[in-house]
Amino acid sequence: MKQRWGEAAVAAVMVFVAGCESEPETLRPVADSRPIGAAGAQLVAHDSCASALKAFQQAVTRELEAVGWQWFGMYRRELDVAGTAAAAERGEQFSPTNTHESAADEPDIVKTDGKRLVTVVDHKLRVIDVATRKQTVSVTLKGGYPSGLFIDGDRALVVLAHVAIKGSEGPATRFVQVDLTYGKVTGELTVDGYFVDARATDGIARLVVSSGPRLDWRIPHRPHSPSSPDSPASYERHMKRIVRESAIDDWLPRYTIRSHGTESSGRLVDCHRVHHPKPVTGVQLLTVLTVDIDGELGRGDPVSVAGNGSTVYGTGKNLYVIDGLRSGFGPMPAAERIAPVSQDRRTKIYQFDVSGSRPPRFVASGTVDGALLNQYSVSEHDGYLRVATTTESQTADGPAGRWRTESAVTVLRKEGQQLKQVGTITGLGKGERIYAVRFLGSTAYVVTFRQVDPLYRIDLSDPAAPELDGELKIPGYSSYLHPVGAARLLGIGQGATARGQVTGTQVSLFDTSGADPQRVAHLHIDGAYSAAENDAHAFLYWPARDLVVVPIDLGLGVRGGALALRVSDDDIERVGTVRHSAGTPVEAQVLRSAVIGETLWTVSEAGAQANALNDLGRVAFVPFH
Repeated sequence: MKQRWGEAAVAAVMVFVAGCESEPETLRPVADSRPIGAAGAQLVAHDSCASALKAFQQAVTRELEAVGWQWFGMYRRELDVAGTAAAAERGEQFSPTNTHESAADEPDIVKTDGKRLVTVVDHKLRVIDVATRKQTVSVTLKGGYPSGLFIDGDRALVVLAHVAIKGSEGPATRFVQVDLTYGKVTGELTVDGYFVDARATDGIARLVVSSGPRLDWRIPHRPHSPSSPDSPASYERHMKRIVRESAIDDWLPRYTIRSHGTESSGRLVDCHRVHHPKPVTGVQLLTVLTVDIDGELGRGDPVSVAGNGSTVYGTGKNLYVIDGLRSGFGPMPAAERIAPVSQDRRTKIYQFDVSGSRPPRFVASGTVDGALLNQYSVSEHDGYLRVATTTESQTADGPAGRWRTESAVTVLRKEGQQLKQVGTITGLGKGERIYAVRFLGSTAYVVTFRQVDPLYRIDLSDPAAPELDGELKIPGYSSYLHPVGAARLLGIGQGATARGQVTGTQVSLFDTSGADPQRVAHLHIDGAYSAAENDAHAFLYWPARDLVVVPIDLGLGVRGGALALRVSDDDIERVGTVRHSAGTPVEAQVLRSAVIGETLWTVSEAGAQANALNDLGRVAFVPFH
């Protein structure tokens, strides 16, 4: 996904803050009394739309001059073309979405409350009553790509990404609220920008959207000589005129809301609620909307800042938004967004208090060297934030010099409005790159890979002095790690040859109790691939039955259904495979699975299937039409 206005041209800084009172000066420090953090955080806010417009114009001019007006123009044209275990402990009889933290729900294409199975597949929201095994609701989702939903009570909030708005220069995101009982759309909120991610706690969703200015940078022809009408010099004049003649509504996101038969639209965020570091260093805007999933859908009490972001990590109380290069090392998780280009190869982290239903309150910010793989590279524990990154540097052999990589785990602690480094361990996997991370209490497990898979165990019990506490090297790699009992860790990824060539899906069971981790069992499926390798939402673990279920693709277009495994302390047993043939010769790709009572439900684009949990016997198939 590429940002509309060329995110690589601007090194943006990102923070979320709430509203503030205005003062006479154009830019001012945020007062301590407002719910957006202290002045020590060096946040400033616009006191008028005129000051906001001037700051945007100056920021984009500085950045485009640094990049080069003509090169930005060519780049612009190229873009135009181009928590299950916790549920069991609570006594729940159904499996929720597999999330990083049990207190922070994540949007997904399948949700259940134990009575209903709610899906967004093939541009429709469907509700299946699990008692009667019948579909009760079907709602067509108009425009955009359904990227996930939340449910709370009798309402669902669906995220439609990549919405195309007629007459609009850029992309949009639509949030659709649906009554699950009657199948009625109760509200639609459409906002400018790409959907970044969201988290929900106690029915309150925090929705993060990234938007850019709606300026038409296009020119008729590519510059080819200093004397031509479309030369670099004339193009620069053209670009400067666009910036100079722009209005504030060219820079701020818009909204349209439909509810109860009425429609309203306008500027999404007020100028005085747009915040940034001083001076303004970017014009990409991040907006956080706060929405009560089961309440009246409104504008979302929006808060915006001049910044960028690629990864969201939430704990329920705190929300961390991360701005920096995605490592690009290892498989790209399907739910993650492409990160902006970072000129200093550092990752910026911003912490916000999102407790209750109020807008986010800025708490602290900090930086670490290197790049993240995904949200599992970040973890909060006992007041500390742990971050796993990979750094990349070039040797002194000129432009053709070799690149060196190594990984690290850094521990941060909040001091005032800063996330300060208190400890780090470096030198992990030299010449390799991070493929998976899992933090469990005071221990971190990091997988790096080039030809073999080193699984590192790191002791973080002393945050100021992290120590390497064990290491295991095996062929292949794990790209997702999941705890499956005391001192047991399950990894799913790919097997590999001695030269690092992948050979098919590999499931590994690790015993982490000894001096070094040991692999006690593994399963390899030649030539196969599982969506769970890259998307944690596709992974199901039901501890009551020691059951693991993952989608499987056998390669060459052959669907493999959902593979069910039973995991004990020292063994991985194949229980069976659930297939979605639906009476047709072509098998449908299984996307998700969930346990509800004594039934395993699986979902594909063809329909939802119920299988008995004890023997995987097929009970019912609900076709999607």
